[in-house]
Amino acid sequence: MPSYDDSTGKSKITEAKTRYTVLATFFAVGLCLGVVISERVYVQKHALIPKPRQLVDTLANTIHVGHRVHDVAAAPRNDLEAYLMQVAPQKEVLLAVANKNTMWDGMLDTFTQGFKRSKVPNHMVLALDKETEAWCKQNGVNAYYMNLSIASVQQGTGDNHAVSAMKFGILKKFVELGWAVLLSDVDIAIFQNPFEHIYRDSDIEGMTDGFDEHTAYGSIEGFDDPSMGWGRYAQYYKHFNLNSGLFYIKANNRTMDLLTRLADRLSHEKYWD
Repeated sequence: MPSYDDSTGKSKITEAKTRYTVLATFFAVGLCLGVVISERVYVQKHALIPKPRQLVDTLANTIHVGHRVHDVAAAPRNDLEAYLMQVAPQKEVLLAVANKNTMWDGMLDTFTQGFKRSKVPNHMVLALDKETEAWCKQNGVNAYYMNLSIASVQQGTGDNHAVSAMKFGILKKFVELGWAVLLSDVDIAIFQNPFEHIYRDSDIEGMTDGFDEHTAYGSIEGFDDPSMGWGRYAQYYKHFNLNSGLFYIKANNRTMDLLTRLADRLSHEKYWD
């Protein structure tokens, strides 16, 4: 039985173990890198790009199958779809919800002049009263009248807030038909065609109330409370809410679910949209 001291090779055994450990580590790292690189090459070679989640059957029939049939038969399902097929056949529409109050001080006129100058033909004002519809027709603005009533829970919130709370239920009618909507309040000035500046890489592209990069895009911030001992440090994510006065929404099952939940909540709870 040999003795494992320095004179009989103990240091050599230690060095051998060290080399083995280092080589094993390099082998493991190399194997991992090889798997990652091989996977990337395979994905690129075979174009295995992740696809968006598929639509649920019910909505797929409503949005996609339904529109394939309509493309052939040209038979709109209701008056709103018939009008949309006229003013926005490419299935994207700039929409504003307005009542006669927006005509005060020329606000509606300023808004409509903006998209006229910017040459946005696929525009539409959803008029909540006959006066607004008549004004739009007199001024060459696409308008569709929809007789809607403000939910009782929103009474007393102010006319603009009460009307704004209706927008999600209105948008749901458009999304159900398969139209993507760029919803805009009428207090927004348009200088260029907004559809030329939309990425269309997300279900919703919105405007934030943030006033710099940290508040607009969100920031990770820290909190330190020494009284918590080893758990004194915490991190949190801070961002401003999206502003519902201007956003683009695609037509799919995810946005339908969102609009359904928002419309239901604002019809039962007294919240600002």
